[in-house]
This record gives sequence, structure tokens and C-alpha cells, in this order.
Amino acid sequence: MAEARRVYLDTNALIAVLEKVGELDGAQTAFVGDIDTGVLEAVTSELTLAECLVKPIADKDEPLIRAYLSLLSADSEIVRVSEVSRAVLLKAARVRAGTGVRLPDAIHIATATLSRCDAFVSNDRRLASASTMDFKLWSEMGHP
Repeated sequence: MAEARRVYLDTNALIAVLEKVGELDGAQTAFVGDIDTGVLEAVTSELTLAECLVKPIADKDEPLIRAYLSLLSADSEIVRVSEVSRAVLLKAARVRAGTGVRLPDAIHIATATLSRCDAFVSNDRRLASASTMDFKLWSEMGHP
């Protein structure tokens, strides 16, 4: 069996996957299905947890907080969560110096690079030029 393609999920894509399941188009639904069945291996950063939890904590949405804690746990079977290590921070500094992106975005790009991801999935078009891998815009995934 061929090795699964590894895709990095930026925070905004992961929020869409978890919170907007009923609004996903056909291509997005197929993408999520490919992660569920192991055709694609999803990766994200520990930073994603902090970013995803802001609104649910502010809204005191305990079920959503628990859903994120479960999805982004160290032993998650759906998404591999990579730590924000010294190597990631050093790579992020290089990314930031070369592209000028904000530190959180540089950490995401560095994590994706060091995790050897084949594609970076985000809804932030500005990151396309900062990423050296295939870039997929979440909102346009189903469009040519």
C-alpha cells in the first residue's frame, strides 16, 4: 500500500472541519473523508490548540472546548499534533526572516516543513507565498 500523503491543517482549516461540518462542499467533505480513512495523514501544530480554543473559551462553550481537546490531543488518531520545539522555533525564525509573515504563521509553516508535509491547507491566502510546499486554499478546494 502506498504511503499516505501528509497534509498540514492550518488553524482556520481545522476550525472549518470541526465547526462547519454541515457547510462543507463536496471537495472539502471528500478531503475530510480521506483523512478519516487514512488516505491522507493530517498534521498540525500544538499552537493550533491555543488558537482554536480562544472563541470557545470566551463563549464558555464546554462541548466545543472538549471537542478540540480531544481532536488535538497527543494521542489523537485523526490529527498528528506536532510540538512547538526548539527546531520548529529556529525554522520559524528563518521563515519569518525570509517572508515577513507573523510568528504564529511562521510556526505553522515551519511545523509543516519539518513534518515533511506534501501540502499546506489554509484559508489565509497570504501564506501561499511563504510556503514552499503545495498550497491549498480551503475555501476554494472544490473550485478549479
